[in-house]
Amino acid sequence: MTDYEKAIALWQQKNITTDAALSEALNGQRISFAYHSGKIENDSITYHDTREIFEHDGVTSYTGDLRTLFEIRNSRDAHEFFLAAFNEKRTLDEAFIKELQRHIFMRNLRTSIRLQTATGAPEGLP
Repeated sequence: MTDYEKAIALWQQKNITTDAALSEALNGQRISFAYHSGKIENDSITYHDTREIFEHDGVTSYTGDLRTLFEIRNSRDAHEFFLAAFNEKRTLDEAFIKELQRHIFMRNLRTSIRLQTATGAPEGLP
């Protein structure tokens, strides 16, 4: 049995049927993945910052690039979107990926507009 086949068998043994069970199985992975992804591009991000975004949708005492925070929040939103799709038994196909991208893009657009309105900042925010 190959390592891939062993990994598939391990996941099948978990018999995950709900989004809550899947979330529990992936609990540590979701934050760790987002942290390491953000760390590649921004050395100032910490695991604590990433966990705060996942758990509280914000950070305290962060002085790094704001784009990294948006990207980590996008990772959190994608995870939540995926869990909802799993619960609905949706197929992971091209239409699903496009909908996920549209969902994240529209959230970023709304956030950007709110920031521009609140701060009077010029266009072009992340």
